[in-house]
Amino acid sequence: MDEVPDTAQHFIECDIGSCRNFSEFYCNTCHQRFCDHFKQSHLEQNNEHEIVLYHERKRKLPSEKFRFHPTEDINSYCTFCQDPLCSTCFAKDHIDHDNSDLETIYNDILKQCQKEVTDIWKTVIPEAKDNVKLIGEKRKNVKREIGNFRVFMNKRANELKGVIDSILIDNNKKLDEIEDFVMDEMMNQQIETEDYITYLEKMTSDYECTLDKDEIAKQFGKIELNSSEKFEISSVTKVSEVTCHGHGIFHLSLLPENEFWARDSLGNLIQFDMVGNILRKISTSMNYIHGNHTVTTEVELLYTDSDKNTFYRVTSDSSINKLIETGHWIPGAIYSSHINGHILVGMERDTDNKQKNNQIQQRRKKVTGHT
Repeated sequence: MDEVPDTAQHFIECDIGSCRNFSEFYCNTCHQRFCDHFKQSHLEQNNEHEIVLYHERKRKLPSEKFRFHPTEDINSYCTFCQDPLCSTCFAKDHIDHDNSDLETIYNDILKQCQKEVTDIWKTVIPEAKDNVKLIGEKRKNVKREIGNFRVFMNKRANELKGVIDSILIDNNKKLDEIEDFVMDEMMNQQIETEDYITYLEKMTSDYECTLDKDEIAKQFGKIELNSSEKFEISSVTKVSEVTCHGHGIFHLSLLPENEFWARDSLGNLIQFDMVGNILRKISTSMNYIHGNHTVTTEVELLYTDSDKNTFYRVTSDSSINKLIETGHWIPGAIYSSHINGHILVGMERDTDNKQKNNQIQQRRKKVTGHT
């Protein structure tokens, strides 16, 4: 059944003459509309025609000319070849094939299309409209949820910012306290160091005032130049004599308990007693630079190694530790002061020379009383 239009329209009139009555019937053979009055007379004159209700009618096949016979309409369908044809072609070339009524095929397809169109109007379009409405509602919900999440994120971010700001304030306060404490400690150390320097300057000044040149000459000897341009020592006191068999001895560093360190011609460091017995021996790669070892007040041996640009410390338990690397500078002679614990190292690089003064912290603590 055809879809009832949404708007009112004039009823379908009869095709016979000037009759304008309602056309309730339709002839599928000659494609005419009839009212009830002319239906019977049409059947009497054309008893083979098919009369049906108007809404069950077959639609007239649209007129379309055949491409090979432009004067004839397409009105046949070869089932075997599945081609639409005109009557001439079918009678000539397809006489042995089955012929289907093209108008019947057209109306079957048309009914199927009408059914699908009806389904579209009744089902597909309403469902699509419902989907559009549902999508609109979902969009509103999504927009609302995203807005709520934005509010939550901003609130959470403000809370975290407050916590971070609080932590930052506390940390800055602690850093201020640490800074004040460290600055005070460093200032105290600076004052104590300056006082210590003043003390040392006064002590050395007082000591120098008590020195007598003649007394010093008696202790260390006096060098005089005679007419033959030779230096002579006025007096030399022999303390002791040690014989070290088989060793060429260069440079000595004294130890307590009547012992000393010496370097032989091979670069080895050897500890002797005053009888000449070997107590310890350390193999090194040092060259023939004189004065390249010394003993600290803590009875630790320090020595330089010019091949490795390093100087080392040998503890009382014979442990050898790398003390300082001098980089591109070649270390030479080394000296440890028994007054203030400083270390003095002579170094060279190409034609440049310098000395490095390094204070032993443990010695400074002992003198100033720090821990």
